[in-house]
Amino acid sequence: MKKSILNKNLFFEGLRRLRGLIITFAALSAVSSALLIVINIITGTRVQSTGNGYVYALPGLLLVFAGAPALASRTFSYLNKRKGSDFFHALPYTRTCLFLSFLSSLITAITLITALITAIGAVAYSVSGGPESATSLFFMMMLACYIASLYVSAVVVMTVSASGSPFTETVMSIVLIIFPQVLISSFCNYVISNVPTAVMTDVYRAVNPSGDPNILGLPLRLVITFLGGYTIDEAYAPLPYIYTSVICVLYFAAAYLLFRYRKSETAERSAPSAAFQAVFRVIVTCAFSFIGILMVSSGFNGSNKIKSLLPAIIIFFALATVSYFIFELISSKGKKNLWKTLPTLAAVVVLNFTFLGALYGIYTYEFNFGTDPDKVSAVTVTKNTVSSSDDLDMAELAYRKILKKGYQIKNDETVDAMCREIKYVNENYRGGQDEFLIFNVRSGIITRKRSMNVFYDLKAMVKDEIRESEEYKRLLKILPEQQRQYKQNEYSAGVFFDGADFKYTSYSQDDIDKVIDALKKELPGVDNDKWERLITRAGMMGGNTRIRYYTDYGYLTVPLSEELTPEAYKLAYEIVTKNK
Repeated sequence: MKKSILNKNLFFEGLRRLRGLIITFAALSAVSSALLIVINIITGTRVQSTGNGYVYALPGLLLVFAGAPALASRTFSYLNKRKGSDFFHALPYTRTCLFLSFLSSLITAITLITALITAIGAVAYSVSGGPESATSLFFMMMLACYIASLYVSAVVVMTVSASGSPFTETVMSIVLIIFPQVLISSFCNYVISNVPTAVMTDVYRAVNPSGDPNILGLPLRLVITFLGGYTIDEAYAPLPYIYTSVICVLYFAAAYLLFRYRKSETAERSAPSAAFQAVFRVIVTCAFSFIGILMVSSGFNGSNKIKSLLPAIIIFFALATVSYFIFELISSKGKKNLWKTLPTLAAVVVLNFTFLGALYGIYTYEFNFGTDPDKVSAVTVTKNTVSSSDDLDMAELAYRKILKKGYQIKNDETVDAMCREIKYVNENYRGGQDEFLIFNVRSGIITRKRSMNVFYDLKAMVKDEIRESEEYKRLLKILPEQQRQYKQNEYSAGVFFDGADFKYTSYSQDDIDKVIDALKKELPGVDNDKWERLITRAGMMGGNTRIRYYTDYGYLTVPLSEELTPEAYKLAYEIVTKNK
């Protein structure tokens, strides 16, 4: 018995077995990629945006959903035929050497086809005039296809190693590729849908980016985007790639263990043992019954929806039970032992209650997270974006800038108010309140995001606390630059000076720049309290003398004072009188 863990002869034998499929899928992928160039040349179409570039990674889908399963099944197909299984098991190599040598052939084949698709797709993308800024995105999408192909092939190798019949392998491969993702996605989406303040956290995104449980979802998004659906912002997120790669390695490891202990006599049987066959039946049935579980979970939030769904729930659980027996009849090719399988239905029932209990536990935990002040150790409040507004003053601008960066709440009363509001919104959700804020709530070592439209009293408490911070006081005196790309108009921007004898508005950007420069020199020496009183008292368009101009944050009104900003005030007066 040769003890090496890899053998080059076996490796090349694996490639020889795959050569037909390699040529077929490489040719199909190459032709489909090349067609994109031809279509663009004929139509004269050029890639005008990042999104249009996704189409050049579409041939990768052929490898993910057809090529990888076919290659994996073909590589280890000898296990399903008694003659072939006897031959390879009789070879003077260890099981480890057999498995790793053939697995290396499979991975090499997938790598070669992916490299070919990527090369041709990159040429097609370049010829079509794709923006350089999106080139990296194309390669990330191809990396997603590559990892997804390995993931799919790992599942197929695992089922081929565990089963002895093509039917069982096909059914189990489909179930294992789809069901874990549906399970995780359903758990996450249920919580997000039924806990009004819950936000998709980074941990959830690792397994469930925008509703797709792992990297396998990214190739699916290619089709959706091509058809005018979603964008693929999560393509750059590292966690889905890491998560799927780890799961892929675990599946290959499981396949290796199953392969090592598989006997040649298993070929042409539904499973290597009665225990494995029972596991297969339970998994398939649970996949069918999970739809009923999701319907049952609709009653967690206290609604009466479950009553209206009761007939559908009964039907889906009945269909799951029927699928249990149908799978056994087809896979075992007889009904002799059918009734002996009834005890394993109890395992299905236990797993269904386990899923339901886990879903309820996660839902309850998320629903109550952040509602008990005694369990909250830290809170950071943020705002997703500082949206453009028609009217801002320096105080509001400073407040929004701090929110954008994030501010850690230090006042216990503010934390208590936030906890009460999270509880109220979860129990009595209604939108359209004063301001949308995101709270990063920490309890022990766990941090969860909670988002909501806060009521006026909580907003006031957050705002008052921020106004006491040194960062807020510093930002009060920092003037943003004038946004020159935006065309000013006489009703919105300029230097305003209201006197007893005249009222004049200058619309020159140069005039505004002069006043801003003067203010930048004077503001560092201005008393903070007096300046804050001035800017809040002046209001958006109030105050006798002021400048108003457009910034990246919207229109900003800055009052001028003969006492606090004499140079800027004098300059404004000179500009007005000169242009009167």
